[in-house]
Amino acid sequence: MRNTRRITLCGVITALACALMYIGAATDIFSLTASVISAFAVLFVYIEYGLGTGLMVYAATSIISLLICPEKFAALLFLVYVGYYPILKIRIEKIKNRVLVWAIKLISFNIVLAASLAISKYILLVEYDAFYIEAATIIVANAAFVLADILATRMIYLYIRKYRQILKKSGFVK
Repeated sequence: MRNTRRITLCGVITALACALMYIGAATDIFSLTASVISAFAVLFVYIEYGLGTGLMVYAATSIISLLICPEKFAALLFLVYVGYYPILKIRIEKIKNRVLVWAIKLISFNIVLAASLAISKYILLVEYDAFYIEAATIIVANAAFVLADILATRMIYLYIRKYRQILKKSGFVK
């Protein structure tokens, strides 16, 4: 019975994340936000059911989103970094040294950002008018990443301290 509940809940969460990704892709304004909100679904599953189940929800959401989204940006963003970042975040934050934690987070993000910029510049042939536009993109992306990480930390705290108890009482999680 416990596995049935977990599989059902993970299926519903995956469907919800994919629906958000589709809405984000269809509206074209909501795509980045849809990726981040869908990543919180992976975070919830990882906290409740562990690494394996969290990775399965991440993989299922990534594959289904790539198949159904009319505009692939949100799905690719989720696949490349945003989808598995909550799992990576919790794993990295087990390190006691806060400076090292932030260094690892920023390095992992900037590796993906640099790869994305290189692909857009050299494979997709996207041209930037000037160097400062590319530099501004990197600065704004890093600032957004730091803010998103702080938001994720607060969401984890809020979920564990408040909403997890409510879900346990209602029988959604054990």
